[in-house]
Amino acid sequence: MTEIYQVPPDASLEAVRRTLGQWRNKRIALLLPEGWLELNNVARMRLLQRQAQIQHNEVAVVTRESATRNAAKQVGIPVFGRAEDAAGDRWHMDPMLPLVDPRAPDAALPEPPPWRRSEEVG
Repeated sequence: MTEIYQVPPDASLEAVRRTLGQWRNKRIALLLPEGWLELNNVARMRLLQRQAQIQHNEVAVVTRESATRNAAKQVGIPVFGRAEDAAGDRWHMDPMLPLVDPRAPDAALPEPPPWRRSEEVG
């Protein structure tokens, strides 16, 4: 079952992330207020997605804001135009990037080029 969380118009991205961090193993659709631009770029959307992944949540956004819609699609977060469309259980988050392990954040990074390796520099 999908829970619809209506984001307050004066909420910050950090407040939404903290709220998302309180849930575990949930399917949550964030109903964003008109003109709310806190998630209008890929970096911020990725922060939200990582919070959801850490908590084992599925997250989607409900908005008409085109920049927010584009950012969500770029990272693999489902986007809906109406809350009723997000209420079903037929959607899943499809992350484009793997989850970062906070204990070893560099584990998923590619090998550095030879000129950046410490044993090559000198």
